Amino acid sequence: MKSYRALREQISAALPRTYTGGSAKTGPTSSDIDINLHSTEDPEVVDRVNAALAYMNRTPTANPQQRVSEIKVALSHAGVDFDHTLVEVSEDETSDIPVSRWGGRIGQDEDGTWINDDGFSHKGSSYALRFEWNKTDGLWDLNAKLVSKGPVEESYE
Repeated sequence: MKSYRALREQISAALPRTYTGGSAKTGPTSSDIDINLHSTEDPEVVDRVNAALAYMNRTPTANPQQRVSEIKVALSHAGVDFDHTLVEVSEDETSDIPVSRWGGRIGQDEDGTWINDDGFSHKGSSYALRFEWNKTDGLWDLNAKLVSKGPVEESYE
């Protein structure tokens, strides 16, 4: 019979480092904990999200809607959501799809004002996902990135 410690070490060795969160011997490294993906007001966070998108889109695909679904799932881990049905796959055209954080905010603020926003704008900026498609030899190349729509003026509906 295996001990709990032996089982944990075997599972830890089988999983990639990103899933284990470090081991008891090494602990988390500084690169594991130095950034919060939910702090989109930090330009480095947006750069890391865009790096992840670039990594996902490095190879062409025959099924562009599947790639959009993969992006939706990946971004959901950072709390970024978008309506994937709005993404149109058309060659040499750029489309910007609005994104929200955790589906946006709705309700009343602490001072009683009504809130209905995208979850980003109260931090000073809103974002969109920019999709650029190109078709070569029957395969679709995608350049998707998170872009700032600029500062947002406060408006409550």
